[in-house]
Amino acid sequence: MVTDVTVSSPGWSDTEWTEFTRYLQTNAERLPASTRAGLLRVVSAAPDAYREPLRRLLGAPGAAAAQAERERSEAGGGGGDAFDPDRFEALDLSPEDLADRAVAEGAELKAIRVDGEEYAVTPRFLRGLALRLHVPQSVFRLFPPPEVLSRAARVQPELPLRLTVDRRERKALGLVEREGAPLPVAQIERVLRGDPRLLEFSYADGELSGLLDMGEEWDVPDDSAYRMRIRCRVPVDEMTEPEIHLATFRQVCSNGLVAEVAAFRSKMQVKDRGGAHFARLLSSFSNPQGVEMLRHRLLAARATKASIGELMELDDLFREHLADRREQMLVREALMERAGNPCVSYGVADLSSIGQKKRALLPAECSVGDLLNMASEIATHHRRRVRADEASAFDVYAGSLLARPFDLEDLYGARAPAEGRYFETVDWDGGRA
Repeated sequence: MVTDVTVSSPGWSDTEWTEFTRYLQTNAERLPASTRAGLLRVVSAAPDAYREPLRRLLGAPGAAAAQAERERSEAGGGGGDAFDPDRFEALDLSPEDLADRAVAEGAELKAIRVDGEEYAVTPRFLRGLALRLHVPQSVFRLFPPPEVLSRAARVQPELPLRLTVDRRERKALGLVEREGAPLPVAQIERVLRGDPRLLEFSYADGELSGLLDMGEEWDVPDDSAYRMRIRCRVPVDEMTEPEIHLATFRQVCSNGLVAEVAAFRSKMQVKDRGGAHFARLLSSFSNPQGVEMLRHRLLAARATKASIGELMELDDLFREHLADRREQMLVREALMERAGNPCVSYGVADLSSIGQKKRALLPAECSVGDLLNMASEIATHHRRRVRADEASAFDVYAGSLLARPFDLEDLYGARAPAEGRYFETVDWDGGRA
C-alpha cells in the first residue's frame, strides 16, 4: 500500500498511482494543509489519467473550474471581445515631436495627436511626462502645457522618448525614456495564459494581470480555510517593472484579497524579449517569508479586536468608493452593526467626535479580520457597486492594514467567530423587482 506522503518526485507505476488515489480518497481530509500543498506539487507529475482527480482530492481548483474562470476573464479589456495585444502601439518620439502633437484645452493638456487622431492623456501619461522632464505634476496645472513641452524640447532636444498608445480606447498611456526594446504585449499574454496555475486574466489601466493559484492552504480558526494565490501585474508601457503581489482566497465565501503594499510585493527584472525569462521568473516565484508573514498577520487579525480608528478607516472607504448613496448607507449600517453599534456603546452621536488619539485605544466589538473580510467581500462579490476603476482601493486598504501592527494587538482579544458572508441580508434592490 502506498502511504508515503512525503515523497517529492515519484516514478510510480499505474498500480501505485491507483493505490495512492485510494489512500487519498480515505485520508486526504485528515492531512494537514502543508502536507496537501506539498502533495499538489507531487501530483503535477502524475499521468494525465490521475492528475486531475488527485488535484481535486487535495483541494485544488479543478481544471473545469479554472477553465471557467479563464473563460469569464477572456474579455480582458472589456466589451465582451477577446483581448487583442495588437491594440497597443509604441511610438519613438523626441520632446519636439511630443510638443508638436500636444492638444490643449485652455491651460490643460487633453490629448496627444497620433496619425491625425487624438488620444486622451491618462494619469499614467502625466506621471511619465513629469518623471521624464524632472518636474512635479503640478507644473501642468500652473503653466500652459505647450509652453512646458516647448521649453523641454529646447533644454533636452535629444531626449529619446517612447509613448505607448491604446488604439482601441484612444488613450495615451505611459511615457518612458527609450532604452532597448520592450517585452511585446503578445509575449506577456502568452506567458500568463500558458501558466497552468492561471485562474484569471485581465487588462485594465495600462496593466495586464494574472491571478494564479499557488497550491498552498492554511486554516484560520473561527474563520475559514485560506488558499494562497499571487497576482502578477505587467505594464504594457514599461512604466514600472512587472510585480507579483501575494494574495489569498477565503474559501468559505470565495472572497479574494490582494495585499497591495510593498511588504507583500516582489519586483521582476525581465531580461529578454522572447518571454522565456519572464516565464521562468513566474514559474519559479517563491516568497516563503512573505507567505509566512501574511499567514501570521491573518491569524493575528482574526484574534484581535478592531479599534474605533481602524473601523472608521473602512467606514470612510465605503463612503468614498461605493457609487450609490443608498448602498453606502446599507453597507455602513451593516459594518456598524457587526462592530456592536459603537456610537451607542460610547455615547456619541458620531464616531468622528471621538478624539484622534483615543480612537486607537477604544475597541469595537468586531475583529480586524472582520474588517478585512468585509472589505474583500465588497471588492469580490459587489464590485459592480464600486465606482469605476476604484475596486483596487480595497486591496490597498487590506494590504496596508495587514502590514502594520494593529492598534489593539495583544491587548484586546476577539472571540466571536467570523461570518461566512457579511452582507448577505442587505436589501440591495430595495424591494424593486
